[in-house]
Amino acid sequence: MVLLAGLLLSGCSEPETAEVLDSAPARLAPTPETAGPLEVTSQERLGERSTRYFFDAELIDPGQIADGRPSVVVTLPADYDPNLDYPVLYLLHGTDSSATSWLEEGGVENAAEGLEAIVVQPEGGETGWYTDWAVQSEEPRYWRSQHLDQVVPWVDSQFATIDDRKARAIAGASAGGYGSMSYAEQRPEVFGTVISFSGVLSLEDASIRGIAEDEFARATGNGNDVLGNGQETTEQQWQDADPGLHAGRLEDTAIAVYRGSSERYESVLGATTDRFIERAEEDGISVESYEYENLFERDQQMPNDSYCTGGHEWSCWSGALKQAVPFLREQMGEPR
Repeated sequence: MVLLAGLLLSGCSEPETAEVLDSAPARLAPTPETAGPLEVTSQERLGERSTRYFFDAELIDPGQIADGRPSVVVTLPADYDPNLDYPVLYLLHGTDSSATSWLEEGGVENAAEGLEAIVVQPEGGETGWYTDWAVQSEEPRYWRSQHLDQVVPWVDSQFATIDDRKARAIAGASAGGYGSMSYAEQRPEVFGTVISFSGVLSLEDASIRGIAEDEFARATGNGNDVLGNGQETTEQQWQDADPGLHAGRLEDTAIAVYRGSSERYESVLGATTDRFIERAEEDGISVESYEYENLFERDQQMPNDSYCTGGHEWSCWSGALKQAVPFLREQMGEPR
């Protein structure tokens, strides 16, 4: 838009120039190159160890957020010592959720008990899909850049963290599982460990592409705006966004994946986890894999005070996070 306006202005008379300026949108979305550091405007205590930090949104659309307030939730370990430096776990939510969902629905303070790490829960939008959308609008939709180029540096500048990829992990549920695997592949120098809970880990199957396009259309009105060009999403674009096809980038990354099979939707997404494992093994990448039904009894209470049935649900993700704590501690190390 800015480039086009510049070309028009360079060859127009004065009245035509005024007409172009009058027709320009009141607010042009900034690009990641022009966005500055994260600017926190206020904060709110949410739990015994959790605080929600609100910030000005340069790179994301507040209209994509449930309450319209861009934020990040930070949960400190139970025995937090400001004199020590801590590992950091980034925890991503799924579709129709928010930055507070892991706290309110996933019981993160209980689920991450025993994990001596700072747990950061960024806002991913109701249908943000953890990517910089291919088609932008007057409101910015650079979710990936906002998280990796603003939130991560902000956390390291504001908290006593260990600035080392081995001490930094990322995990997520559902669409957040897709986001965590994609982020780990795109920035292997940032994250040393990645975990997916019921994530979309392969985009090879047409039915999965259909699910994704439906969510994209619900967010933008056009199923081709997020990964495609607004007119279509080409085969190459689907492949570029497919975590399973880029598993080879995780050769020095610890990987764990969780899935269920007791409910149809979870089984469909679980098949993408199976496909991801196949692709990773073809690239010589080791993946630890778990099924909820083999981990939990039906009457076993999860950290969020509910019960996992093996479906696409917060109870299973809460329990899986708790089960992953020893793995995370082994990979990330201790505070120092």
